[in-house]
Amino acid sequence: MKSMRTMPLALMLTAAIGVASLSVATTSLAAEQTTPAATQPNGAFWQSKAERRLEMLKAQLNLQPIQEAAWNAYADNVKKQEVLKDEHRNMKMERANMNVVDRTKEKIKFEEQKLEQHKATEKSLETLYGQLTPAQQAIINQPHQEKMGKKKKGW
Repeated sequence: MKSMRTMPLALMLTAAIGVASLSVATTSLAAEQTTPAATQPNGAFWQSKAERRLEMLKAQLNLQPIQEAAWNAYADNVKKQEVLKDEHRNMKMERANMNVVDRTKEKIKFEEQKLEQHKATEKSLETLYGQLTPAQQAIINQPHQEKMGKKKKGW
């Protein structure tokens, strides 16, 4: 292969224009593509993600009519957790204008709310789990493998 010094000027210009064109096309294509989170208001993406996971789990469990009430209570609590997280995300800009003491108080308040919601979810999960067959329990015992698009170990 010829070195850059011996390559004709026209050929080098053609290659440079080709690379520049490819770069512009790639940049425009990337700009047109948006992430799902960017196309949905507030935390709707995360809420819908939780709802999709609940729908998948419900389908895998193949619940009996007698188990539906316990499932609905559990699913409602999971959805409430997502709403709480969404409210927390929406307050980030507001907290940015607070002093460090007020931000810390808000963080503690949120963590207390989150803990209470986790306790409510745990109670409803315990009720649901008690109504599941051993085969259904084996399904629900599998750790949740998806977190923000990344695989994680455990729950």
